[in-house]
Amino acid sequence: MNDSVREVLENLNAIHCLPVNTRFENRVDALRAAVSEILTSHGDSIDDDPVVAPSV
Repeated sequence: MNDSVREVLENLNAIHCLPVNTRFENRVDALRAAVSEILTSHGDSIDDDPVVAPSV
């Protein structure tokens, strides 16, 4: 989350609602963590039944 988002959440007294593991210094780190979470939470099933994006 960037500094402006963090500031808004702090001003709303809502920063404590987010787990510590959801705070990243940059988007790349956040995306890596998201991919890792998805792969570990689905186990092998993510490879067993892949979702195909619709053609445009």
